[in-house]
Amino acid sequence: MKLEFDLKRLREATSTKDLQFAALDLAVWGFHMIDWVLNSVTDERHVALCGQNRKARPGQITKGFIERQSIRIGTIGMCGQIANTGKHRVLTLSKDDPSFTTNHTIKFRPAYVAGEEYRGRISAEAYLKDTSTGQEIEASIFFATMIEQWREFLKAERLYDWDYDYEPPEPDAFDL
Repeated sequence: MKLEFDLKRLREATSTKDLQFAALDLAVWGFHMIDWVLNSVTDERHVALCGQNRKARPGQITKGFIERQSIRIGTIGMCGQIANTGKHRVLTLSKDDPSFTTNHTIKFRPAYVAGEEYRGRISAEAYLKDTSTGQEIEASIFFATMIEQWREFLKAERLYDWDYDYEPPEPDAFDL
């Protein structure tokens, strides 16, 4: 699943650019799963999932899905905020939802000691902060939660008909 691939990219990021693009990809793909789901179901299920028929304005369809499914996919609203603001500008404080901010940092493991040769691992980490509570959550934890919520939703809606754990074999190399 693409989301799993991007989560791995996020966790293995060693630069802020790698981190930012992986996080944005996760948010965009996670948010646009709404489109995939609603295009995959019957008209009746479409209405049940979002409260709108297919002829409604796309914004109303998405809003309806978020309102109806945020209990099951609690990360979907923040994914939408990141996806929609991150693709247009640097997201630090959303004008649409000032209740969260994003940030990132570089970590040294083990700690860096000035003047000594460094042989450890450098990683980039992103986090989201709920400004109303001051609570911070690592982006990798947030997006892992988002993936699990989608997985459970897809299973419950019987849209999960493949084995995410199956790794197809790599094709045999051949000479050109």
